[in-house]
Amino acid sequence: ADDCVVRAIEEAVQTAEGASNNAALALIRFTLGVALLYRGATTDRQRALDLMTQAREAQRQHAPSLRPVTDLLVAQAWATGGDIDSAITMARNAVDELHHAGRFGYCVMANGILVEMLLEREAEGDLAEAEANHYRTTTPSDNLQMAEPSLH
Repeated sequence: ADDCVVRAIEEAVQTAEGASNNAALALIRFTLGVALLYRGATTDRQRALDLMTQAREAQRQHAPSLRPVTDLLVAQAWATGGDIDSAITMARNAVDELHHAGRFGYCVMANGILVEMLLEREAEGDLAEAEANHYRTTTPSDNLQMAEPSLH
């Protein structure tokens, strides 16, 4: 995200703070955290992680379905910052939560993030786990029943 986008989101944060709407404030802080993380500036990293931590706590009440997505983004930032082991642990948990919830759109993103981390780390067993997670993305879950098409 460029400076213009970040400024616009920061203005939205101020507006949400003035409106006393906790759900809106949590969502816009999450948005700012994501923008700062994806901007990739080292100077933004800690602020982004702080915002994501605040967002994660607020998501317990206002948007619990976003928590594993937030965890993935935090894990990505941790991996970039050098804490790859903690990042992989957090990403694994988020991937499992998304799969169990049947949120398959996010599963594609989540598995990709986890696979990239595993391939980057290259520890024993990481390649096999990465391959298994890739396979997990490309096949339906065992507990998902595919609907039969109807011609009626």
